[in-house]
Amino acid sequence: MLAEIVRLMALRIGEPKVVLTGGCFQNGYLTEACVGRLLDSGFLPYWHQRVPPNDGGISLGQAVAVATALRREAVEGRMVSV
Repeated sequence: MLAEIVRLMALRIGEPKVVLTGGCFQNGYLTEACVGRLLDSGFLPYWHQRVPPNDGGISLGQAVAVATALRREAVEGRMVSV
């Protein structure tokens, strides 16, 4: 039922690219069901394959944001507070 709701919401919104993320997508059955239904309906689904969809992924995103800010600081020669 949840996979069908994801498909119906994608149809309603009409955006061809659909990103599946969040802790519920640690459930392989739900992820596979959503991906399958979306593909069958012509959508292009994206989902976590190398990074966990929960707090571990958030931590990685935070690390990337800090690294980006520090790199920008080095290029622009200014201080960035992190």
